[in-house]
Amino acid sequence: MKFRLIILILFVNILHSQTIRGTVNAYATVTNICGRGIYVNSASGFNVGDKVLLIQMQGVSINTTNTSSFGDITAINNAGKYEFLTVSSIRGNTVFTTSNPQYTYNMGPLQNY
Repeated sequence: MKFRLIILILFVNILHSQTIRGTVNAYATVTNICGRGIYVNSASGFNVGDKVLLIQMQGVSINTTNTSSFGDITAINNAGKYEFLTVSSIRGNTVFTTSNPQYTYNMGPLQNY
């Protein structure tokens, strides 16, 4: 009987869900990176000590010729590169991290033609 009671208690704890309220994540457009300074359109929502994900979401090169190959990816460039950083301070719309980003990120158009 005790064995069944323990399993029931564990099962009930697994099914018990927690309601998440408020802002879970903050997003910002990066406008420039200089050393440990990451310049964003808005630093609201970021706090010292936060772990942030810096990711290159755009920048692939595509075929733009008027052929059946139009839209084919010709080069990935830096698209998809990412890393986790930790916020050390914030001044205005500049988020400073505890270390320099490891990769190079491009600020530019939606696609490179």
